[in-house]
This record gives sequence, structure tokens and C-alpha cells, in this order.
Amino acid sequence: MATHVDLIRWQDEPAPAPWWFLPLAFLGAAYVAAVTLRLLAYLTLCLHQRRPNNDLRRRYGAWAVVTGPTSGIGRAMALELARQGLNLVLVDLDTTNLQEISDTIRSRHGGVETKTVVFDLSLVSTDQGDKPLRRLREAVDGLDVGVLVNNAGVAWPGSVYLHEVEVEAWVRMMRVNLWAVTVVTAAVLPGMVARRRGAIVNIGSASSEAIPSFPLFTIYAATKRYVAQFSRGLHVEYAGKGIHVQCQVPFFVATRMVENLAEARRLSPFTATPGAYARAAVGWIGRGRASGTSCCEVTAAVLPGMVERGRGGAVVNLGSAASEAIPSFPLYTMYASTKRYVAQFSRSLHVEYANKGIHVQCQTPFFVETTMLAKLEEEVGLSVSPLKVSKDTYAHAAVAWIGRGGPLCTPGGLLHQLMWCITAAVPESVLDWIVLRFTTWNRGR
Repeated sequence: MATHVDLIRWQDEPAPAPWWFLPLAFLGAAYVAAVTLRLLAYLTLCLHQRRPNNDLRRRYGAWAVVTGPTSGIGRAMALELARQGLNLVLVDLDTTNLQEISDTIRSRHGGVETKTVVFDLSLVSTDQGDKPLRRLREAVDGLDVGVLVNNAGVAWPGSVYLHEVEVEAWVRMMRVNLWAVTVVTAAVLPGMVARRRGAIVNIGSASSEAIPSFPLFTIYAATKRYVAQFSRGLHVEYAGKGIHVQCQVPFFVATRMVENLAEARRLSPFTATPGAYARAAVGWIGRGRASGTSCCEVTAAVLPGMVERGRGGAVVNLGSAASEAIPSFPLYTMYASTKRYVAQFSRSLHVEYANKGIHVQCQTPFFVETTMLAKLEEEVGLSVSPLKVSKDTYAHAAVAWIGRGGPLCTPGGLLHQLMWCITAAVPESVLDWIVLRFTTWNRGR
């Protein structure tokens, strides 16, 4: 009888959990906690944004610089900033349109001063762009510039494959969307650093952040992904100097760019007016977080032949874990931003050309035994030998991935895969803090 009772009791006892259950449960709980914390942080920001606007003039400075202020979002942002009492430096390529928006601002807001700078941003980094860049620097020199809005951008050519358009058209888009943001920011930042206050708003796009790819608008989405990474890196670098950098990523706003889409009418229920967007965007200022050309040119030179032969092909672009596995790489912001551009460029091309038998992927290695890594180890005085793989080992794995991995992959064996999983599990704010401490420590050595 006792034996029978013991048998029943033994059968009722739950079986012991396998050895792998607790580690997986821990990882799952950590992931849920990280997502919950991000959601709570976002809800807090949304509730905070509903409070009355901060006095931007008192908090940051008396002047704001706005690029592309003659239409769409830029015009609405300029008018909203003027409504809040900020004087404006307006930067655009058209003299007549600049004069019109300047007169409109002064007529609506009598106490607001304006300056205009004629600057065709598609000429940035060319001989013709040097003179207008000097004019911009002279215009802001001595002004208490507290806010910069990098709004100017172009989305056309669009709805086309990369090989269907002359490379110069893509380079022009990159100059406006990518280089101009960098150059104008570099022109304004020194004054903000000297005054230890300021806010920089870079207008990105949900086409590069909310969706994984934007085929047939590949260069546009890739430049906007650069802007997002550029903004995040600067945010981490300059927060300690009193400068807030953010990338705002609107969805549909009633601008000429959106109106040119064939499905614009169907999108109208989801489209905000420029004025409504600008009021919300200005309300977010200070409250939210925030070598591409050769890659495009070489790919554009090779793709037409692959398409014509009809036998398929493979394009491999080398990215970096510095832009994909970690949220920012402060003090290496430009490097990480260009690599983020490469990743987005590759992903959209992967979607565009898959049905033509062409496989495009961006490989994002961690530590590989190269001259670049050796120089970094020498500067830092630390070795990452346990974490790095040899060039031959990486090349063997990388070639094996060609045509097999997705648009974004990390060859390098189990070690690199494990490093990717670890960084994915750590909250972004913690990674920002760790990397910033490391890069600033290395700078001070």
C-alpha cells in the first residue's frame, strides 16, 4: 500500500527542467524587460511633450538656422520657430523663394529678424559650393544660434532601379541629403560648443527606420539611414556639452514629395499637414533621443552588366558591426554613419534585384585581424585577441555566405554570432554609455 502511494506521489511530481531552460528563460525575461523599459520611456516622452512648449529662445539661443525653408516641412518649421520668437537664418537655393518666406515671416511676426543665404546644397563638396559655404559661416558668425534644422532633402529620381539612372543624379541626391547635413552641422556646431547649449534637428524619414527597405527609392532611404546614425552618434558625443541632437522621422506629411507618389490620394487619411507636423516637431525639440559615394558608383557601374546578361550575380558590400550591432559609435560618428548608409543601400538593392537573380548583401564583421584593428589596439594599449578572427578565417566564412545569407549578415563563425546576440540583449542606453566611456577614455590617453 505504501509503495503504491509513493508511486502515485512520484508520478505527480513535475519532471525537472532541462539544463537549457533557465538560461533561455533568463534571456526571454531580459528581452521583455528591455522592450518594456523602452515603451515606458517613449510613453513618458509623449506625455511630457503634451505639456506647454519650452521657451526655446531662452533655453538654446535667439537664432535658428533652417535649410530648405521655402516649402513643405521646412517652411512650416520656419514659421513655427518664428511664432515662438526665434530669429531665423534661412538657407535655400532660390533667391526669389527665400525673399518670399522672409517677407512672410516678418509680416506675421513683426519682432523677428531674418537673414537669407543662397546656397545650392547639391554643390556641397564641389568648387562651386565653397563660396556659399563661406557665406553661411559668415552669416552665423557672432549670432547666438541655438537651433539648427537640417530639413533640405530630395527624393527624386525615385521609383527607378539603380542601373536605370545616371550616377551623377544619385550623387546629387547624396550631396543634398547626406553631405549637406554634415557640412551645415559642422558650420554651426563650434558656436554651440562655445556657448555650451544648442539643439540640432535632422529630418530623417520613416522609410529608413520604420520599414526594413524602400526598394526603388534605395539611395533616398540609405541617405536617411545615414542621417539617423549621424544624429545618434552626435547625440551621445555632445550631450555632455549641453547640445541636444535628434533625428525626427516623419511618416506621411502633405508635401510635394508625398504628393508625387502615385498612391498619394489613398494615403490622405494618414497624412499630416506641414503646419500640424511642424507644431508637433518643434514641441519635441530637446525632448526626444535622438564612404557612401564610392559604394554607390562602383555598384552602379557593375549592375547593368549583371542585369543584361540575365544570369544573375552577387554584390557584397562590407559594412561594420560598429553601425549595426551597437546603436552609436561616438567619436567615430562619420565612420559608423557611412557604414549605416551601406547597410540600408544593400538591403533595398537586395529587395529590388532579387527577382533578377542578383543577390545583394551587406556583411558586417566584428573584430578581424586587419591593419585598422592593429592601429586601434596600439592606440588603446589593449588587445582584443580573444574576440578577433584572422583575415583568412573571415574571408573563408564571408565567401561561403555569398548568395546564401540575407541582405545583412555577420560571417566570422560562432564567435561573431555570439557577440551579435550579446549586444542585441543589452539595452541601447547601456551600450551608448559603455562605448562613450571607452572612446573618450581612449581620446584622453
